[in-house]
Amino acid sequence: MTMANVGQALITQDYSSEGFALRLADAKRKAVQLKDIVEQAQLFAIISGRKHLYVEAWATIAEGYGYVALIEWVRPLPDGGYEARAVVKDAFGEIRSAAEAQCGSEGDGDWINRSHFVQESMAQTRAVSKALRLRLSWVVVLAGYEATPAEEMDGAHSLPKVQTPTCPEHGDPLVKTKYGWTHKMPNGRFCNAYRDEQKRESSERPAQAELEAEPGKVPEPSITDLRKILWGEDTEAFKRWASPKGYLGPTGTGVPPEKVEEVKAALTKMIYESTKEERDSYLK
Repeated sequence: MTMANVGQALITQDYSSEGFALRLADAKRKAVQLKDIVEQAQLFAIISGRKHLYVEAWATIAEGYGYVALIEWVRPLPDGGYEARAVVKDAFGEIRSAAEAQCGSEGDGDWINRSHFVQESMAQTRAVSKALRLRLSWVVVLAGYEATPAEEMDGAHSLPKVQTPTCPEHGDPLVKTKYGWTHKMPNGRFCNAYRDEQKRESSERPAQAELEAEPGKVPEPSITDLRKILWGEDTEAFKRWASPKGYLGPTGTGVPPEKVEEVKAALTKMIYESTKEERDSYLK
């Protein structure tokens, strides 16, 4: 089987047994390439002992076939949450698959407590993963992974628990936004009572890092400090950002010592220089 024969089978859409054999051989080679990338960048989640690929891995194998996934529309749902539709187009602009997905609707686990822009972003991510799965799951299975994307498993498996505090002034449950915990008051404005209380408590007790710092020296923020500014307690968001960049060690949980300064510099740059749209995308 020569590469010319494979190309001819793909271009002419030869559906004979010989043509299928050529396409299958091509898919196996691409599956091996995909696995190398996925394992190196840790682009998967282990759920019930099985590996489910993140959207970045699905987009990688799509590139091997000249496919691109695009969001056709996204809209809020009447009872809360968002719904999005994604289409997969080939190099000629023809639609090869499409799918809709939701986030934040009833029964979606901890996602119903997330802020609206996070729900909107995840609805789009799920739609993209699902549309790519419909077209490329057979190649992913050849690589040894589950056919269901990791994002589609979120509704069936618990996310890391987000502790929901209540407002110290009004007693209402709070929601997490990029600016901190808050809730909307009857007048339409957002309440800052919880954040004000946290600031008072913080100012009344010295931080542990300050106690341990040398006299007259301002302690540098740690990776944990910088991560919490961007993602709060959501460590999975940090892992999804750090893994593709090679910032996590072999276990996928910690930052190697030689990468610490590089990661801190990257996080600091994100905090001070990224746009709102870019920061929203980091929460996918």
